[in-house]
Amino acid sequence: MAASAPAATAATPSLSTTLRRLHSADHSLAARILSIAADADWVAAVAELAPHGTPVFANLRCGAWYAPQGAPTCYFKSTDGHTGQWAFSLRRLNAHVAIEAAAAGAALIVDATRRGKPLPDALSKTVPLWAAVLNRAAGWDPAANSHAALHTPPAIPASEAHDMAACVAPAADALAAAADLSQLTTALAHKPLRVLWVAQTHRNLSEWPALTHPATLPFIPIICVSASAPREELRATALTPSSLSFSTTYTFIQGAADDEELWAPPGLNAESFHARLPALPNARSLDEIATLFAAPLGRLAVFKIEPTASPLTAAAMHIARTSDLPQELWPALEAETPGLLVVNVSDELAPGELQFANPDCDGHPPPGWLFLNVPVGKKHRYALERAIPRLLDSLAAATAHDPPLRLLFHCPDGHDRSAAAALAALVALKHGLAGVSKTTIRDTYVELTQLFPSARVARAHMKQVNRAFTSQYDQHA
Repeated sequence: MAASAPAATAATPSLSTTLRRLHSADHSLAARILSIAADADWVAAVAELAPHGTPVFANLRCGAWYAPQGAPTCYFKSTDGHTGQWAFSLRRLNAHVAIEAAAAGAALIVDATRRGKPLPDALSKTVPLWAAVLNRAAGWDPAANSHAALHTPPAIPASEAHDMAACVAPAADALAAAADLSQLTTALAHKPLRVLWVAQTHRNLSEWPALTHPATLPFIPIICVSASAPREELRATALTPSSLSFSTTYTFIQGAADDEELWAPPGLNAESFHARLPALPNARSLDEIATLFAAPLGRLAVFKIEPTASPLTAAAMHIARTSDLPQELWPALEAETPGLLVVNVSDELAPGELQFANPDCDGHPPPGWLFLNVPVGKKHRYALERAIPRLLDSLAAATAHDPPLRLLFHCPDGHDRSAAAALAALVALKHGLAGVSKTTIRDTYVELTQLFPSARVARAHMKQVNRAFTSQYDQHA
């Protein structure tokens, strides 16, 4: 009789599977939260050394996790600084950074990277190129004032810095041709911008004049703060955030907030991270930290994000997130307030708008409310383009009356679809509908970003705005 087969044993995990499991454990949600919180503590300490009133900008998106809560934002893309692809973007002018830095005497820009480098490309190359271009556009001659020239950190090879410097003059000429630089020129009339860098490897920052006494310098320091430098000694013994109430060890993650879409649970972003931080001292374990930051925000009553300002008291045009709309807006619409036009540039209704879209309600939607129904995604790649004619018709009807027109555009994120519709409105109001070119739209977008620095129209939506003015509306019907 044949011997029976040996009992099956569990398969031994492969080396790659074991490494993935270890990486997953090391990069847990709690480890990320504690890594970000520890780095944010350091950023806050750096910001405290600067004179009162020095603006601290969060470079989107990663920097917003590390900068102080409510910090203003800027948008310098790392890809604009990639080797051989250096670019000064008119779509990301960031003029507000230069103007506010000039008024305060300095500014800090916070960002981080998980790439194992001490500085993200946005801080090491994109920001220096931006500063040099703005200096030249404002009238500074780098040959006469070395502070106005391109300055890069020591890690950038001299040959690359030389090639980058060759891009400055053409970019400054393009900027001068596309935008009104009077405000920028006035702001930089006495001192040029100069970029400096600081990371956690630096010591004695309290004795650094660029940070503590910028007014004594012959330039305006733009201090790039690399929030999360590679610190190998912290990978085994973690840095504990000051607000943590229990002792623990975890694997420190450099740039833990980078690429949040790959790791953050639904509802967790930079804003809700800062909103939940006050509850961190209440956590008693890593599991509780993970639960706290993974829970839907609505279940945490103490974390309420208030609107920053009422659009009803803003200027003639306003761009907002749907969640920030004040409750007094809806009665104003129902009362048919003259000159007010509220445009929803999404496929989601705000709670106060449900009454206007309900087919069973009496009457019709108020004349000051327009629902463009613009979803996102490839299936809806013509939705904004098709909606723009309705927007322009509503603008024409609204401008036919005497009261000054007040426009409010909103969408869930408050910077893409709403800004694209605002751009279309601004083009129509300034230039009409005939003879509008892509150059006209580009120049108007530069103006829009100066009015609303948070505006960041996606390339796909920008193309739809271009087509809406330069081709037939029914081209894709």
